[in-house]
Amino acid sequence: MVPTTHVIRTHGGLKNLNNSDYLADLLDASHVPWASTLSARRPSSYAGRVSVRERHNAGTVFDAPLPSAGALGGCPGDMLAEVCALVERGVLEVTLLGRNVGSRAAHCAEHCESSSRSALLDLLRACRTIEGLERVRLVSADLADFTDEVVEAMAATPNICPQVHLSLRSGSDRVLADMRRAYRRADFVRCVEKVRAAMPYASISTDVIVGFPGESEADFQQTLSLVREVRFATAFTYRYAIRSGPTTVAACDQVTRAVARERMARLTAAQEQISLEGNQALLGSTVELLVTGGLDKSDTGSRWMCGRTRDGRLAHLQPARGGPIRVGEIVTVQITGAAQHHVVADAGVRGHCHSRASGSYGPRTVPGKFGLGVPVIEVRFPQRAEL
Repeated sequence: MVPTTHVIRTHGGLKNLNNSDYLADLLDASHVPWASTLSARRPSSYAGRVSVRERHNAGTVFDAPLPSAGALGGCPGDMLAEVCALVERGVLEVTLLGRNVGSRAAHCAEHCESSSRSALLDLLRACRTIEGLERVRLVSADLADFTDEVVEAMAATPNICPQVHLSLRSGSDRVLADMRRAYRRADFVRCVEKVRAAMPYASISTDVIVGFPGESEADFQQTLSLVREVRFATAFTYRYAIRSGPTTVAACDQVTRAVARERMARLTAAQEQISLEGNQALLGSTVELLVTGGLDKSDTGSRWMCGRTRDGRLAHLQPARGGPIRVGEIVTVQITGAAQHHVVADAGVRGHCHSRASGSYGPRTVPGKFGLGVPVIEVRFPQRAEL
């Protein structure tokens, strides 16, 4: 497998797969001038993503040796340039997306001779100076990324959203060891305490796997107790899929589907109650929403829209008073209702801020667009009369 940034160069190279010189050249993108900007994506007029997935160590995304420093295309300056490019196109919210964001940035700092080994810290601080950038979200699955300095920088930077994703996987130390995770239950709790000490109102999400081979009822109870202790705003829960083959665990260690489903149901019920109580705690408060789209509530006879709070919660908005609200605008509303997966703001809009993103909102058509992480390729098909 090769990184998506190199797909454009592989069209004529499949016949050279046995050529070691060709493969070495394929992994060296230093001569590709646009390689460092391919990971910046703009899924909408108001939001963009800067992906660092291509900048991981070998084995996490593509099975190949780590490219040379000049080929990474992901040093702090490049990442900051990608963010600035998105903002210049009207984007208000940028998500730094990918696993081990901080570890990859630190690797870039070391090999690009950056003045600071904490490149992620420099990147977060630099986001404060970008005019027009209203929101920055940091998505990372590695607890090691959230150092004291990074957490303090997130709390001190106004446009860094108070939203953190910390991957739990399991609350049992024994299962975490079997998963080959580098942290244990106590490490996870300390990280959560550190985040909440710096950002008391931060929304913390996680992901949990149930039914991992060898997981006992006692192991699952430890996971359940940790979920109740931490009280996540959201938890993405998954049931481990039983696998077969010579490299898998013994059949006696596999958790049956029935047991895994039952544990999944208990975990989901506990988390949904926690999410509901967390949303209910916001009743009566005033929050800022970035409007993201409309809602189909034709049965109510009213016009509804949806948006995201700064901490990432989904909100259903009814702009009963004031001027028209468009996607990409920022509004201030009061929370009047709560459900398990969203909050409700049906008392109208208290504050309204127009934006470049709302002005550029509308259908955009690009003929023949292939989203493979490479520059847009436009395909022009001949007219029927020309066939």
